[in-house]
This record gives sequence, C-alpha cells and structure tokens, in this order.
Amino acid sequence: MKKMLLAGAIGAFILTGCKIDVETKVPLSGLMSEGIKAGNANLLIEVAACNDHKDSRNPSDMLIKVRDAVAKAFPVAVYKECFRKEFNSYANFEIPANYGQGSDAEWAATKGVRIMSHRAKDGTFSISAGLPEDVRKGLEASSKEKYKIEAFKVENVRMHIAFGNDTDQDLKTFAFGTFVQNTPVVGSELSMRKGATYNFRLSDVATALTFHVGLGPVGSTSFLTVWPPN
Repeated sequence: MKKMLLAGAIGAFILTGCKIDVETKVPLSGLMSEGIKAGNANLLIEVAACNDHKDSRNPSDMLIKVRDAVAKAFPVAVYKECFRKEFNSYANFEIPANYGQGSDAEWAATKGVRIMSHRAKDGTFSISAGLPEDVRKGLEASSKEKYKIEAFKVENVRMHIAFGNDTDQDLKTFAFGTFVQNTPVVGSELSMRKGATYNFRLSDVATALTFHVGLGPVGSTSFLTVWPPN
C-alpha cells in the first residue's frame, strides 16, 4: 500500500493504492435451485492503522473517516471490526449478498452483492455477478466529495467468490475471464469435486462490468458455466 497522506488544510483524506475486497461464499446447490437466497459478504478496506497512535483505545482518524465514507458508499454496510493481518490493517464491514435464480425485477429489489444464476435451454447454469448502481454512485461520490478517498473507485474493487460444491456429485464447470485458486483462467473446463470449495476472483474487467449500468437493471457479467448433477 502506498504512502497515506492526510491533507489537514483542506480536510481531504487520500487513501491511495489500496484495494477494496468483497468476499462471499456461495453453495452451488443454491445457485441451481429456484429462488433468490439471502447471505452475507465481507467488505475489507485496507487502512494505515486501526488505532490512534496517541491512545490505542481509540480508533484512528483514518478508520473513522473510512467508516463515515462507507456509510455513504454502502448504506447497507455494517461495521464489524478493524484487524491487522501480517503487516496490513483492514476495516471489515458486512454487506448483504444474494444468490440463486430470479427475474430482473426480483434482482433489482435486492441490496449488496448479487451472484446470479440463469438456466439455459441445454440445462446448464450461467453464473454472473452484479452490484447495484447505487454502490457505484456511492463509490464515485466518496472519491470526489469531502472524503476524497481515492481508493473508493470502481477500478479498485476486487471481488472474491468461494463456491462450495455441497451436492453429492463432482460437477463439470467451465470458467473464463477469472482467477481460480489464484491461477488466471482465460477459458478452461474445471471439475469441482463434491465437498470441495473453489476460490474465484473476478478479473479487473469482469469486476468493472458488475457495475455497468448498460447491462440491464441488475448489471452482470458471466464468468462460470455449471452442468447440473446427473
């Protein structure tokens, strides 16, 4: 993470070079069944420090400002904790996550992360991800208004999805334009073993497309095809 600069003269808070990580876990059985299911996702934002350097019992100025900005960018976010992992500190928020099958109107009524499944005529399931337009607007506002948090931009968001194969069979899938277990995948068949969990991270382009308002009311991009159990 690059150097943090606090410009006190104008009250600007510059958080540069940091990433916003969105992490959620989704069971494949839920994606292949009817209806939209509710879950949760973690929103992790890297900060310089969790605690005030003068009094560790108090939150740092940066953490306070990030919490304030997140309340604007993600109105449904709930602050959970700030923690240090290795040499980095993270503010952790909980946001809603929804997954499964639903109409555009049903998805448009949801908040937070959307992991959407569409069943094709051949029986396969096309999996895509989306984020509401108000999240994009909130990020842009927080990067431009009094918060001046430069990290709060769409291009700094990284989306991580852990898919758990909770069915009783190994499943055939095809992944494209994503990272699987930290390995970049342009387009490749993948067998998901029963009982196993596979970590996906959307590419920068795929993540940016989740915010794209021109893709319909839910805004999404497909990155995984799943064949149903035999």
